[in-house]
Amino acid sequence: MRALTFARCTALLCVSSMLAGCGSSTFAGATSSPMAAVRTARAALLYASADYEVDVFDYPSGAKVGPLFGFDTSFEREGLCTDAAGDVFVAGTVSDGSGQVYEFQYGSQTPSEKLTTRGYADSCSVDPTTGNLAVAEYYSTAFGHGDVAIFPNAQGSPTYYTDPNSQRFDDCAYDSSGNLFIALFRAGELLEMATGSQSFQAIALNVKPTFSGSLQWYKNELIVASWTTENSPESIQRVKIANGIATIVGTTVLANEHDKRSVGEYVVDGASIVGPDENDKYLEMWKYPAGGNPTKSLGRGNGHWNGTVIVR
Repeated sequence: MRALTFARCTALLCVSSMLAGCGSSTFAGATSSPMAAVRTARAALLYASADYEVDVFDYPSGAKVGPLFGFDTSFEREGLCTDAAGDVFVAGTVSDGSGQVYEFQYGSQTPSEKLTTRGYADSCSVDPTTGNLAVAEYYSTAFGHGDVAIFPNAQGSPTYYTDPNSQRFDDCAYDSSGNLFIALFRAGELLEMATGSQSFQAIALNVKPTFSGSLQWYKNELIVASWTTENSPESIQRVKIANGIATIVGTTVLANEHDKRSVGEYVVDGASIVGPDENDKYLEMWKYPAGGNPTKSLGRGNGHWNGTVIVR
């Protein structure tokens, strides 16, 4: 974490005042975003998507910097991911059931690119070895079940991959070597597409959660959010994967005053974890790996909080 310098503080104050009078912008305005001052300071930012908004927060202070604009009217925001340049991708679905992914350059409030898929886009991840963008779709009208769409270098048209034995593809994450992992939401199972492969292999879990949600590759471990019952608190599993076998090596329980599970995405960053709370209504921060009660609340979203990602 870089120090919070005077220049960065000044940039955030400038952005806060500029946002007071801003409105929706077109794609052409992407290079003159009100968050240009943040981009100049290269502040650490937390992006969080709710059903009908994507908000940007200074990180780790939690001060709200501004929203993102430029989405289609019916677009329901779901998962978030980022690439090595700090660009942010927002995956979701429009009213006709097709998927869309918007790309925002670091610090911009309007998109530089819009990609389309044929299914219900739920989450995304960028391959650090190639720049390819994977989009997990929990349902595709073409296949009658879930699939993953992969865009070469996060551009153009995707290639679709599916598994005939699997249904809903809920979340995805690349590891540092370009292996792609998929969470099958209510099955509590994981799939892997190894680097260079075009098919999935089921991964055996030494402890199988009842439900599994978001995935993140962090420090050579797969971070899996899960819970056991509808009213149980969220558990964050640290999973080691070797030879097609996944072993849970640690568990963080995220307690909250509501004690209800969430299905949104969580992001681990150093000694903190950020994600939704109480059926996704609140965005919270916890200590990691200690867990326990939230240390900070970032407020309610416009709908349910769905995705989180931190960029620098």
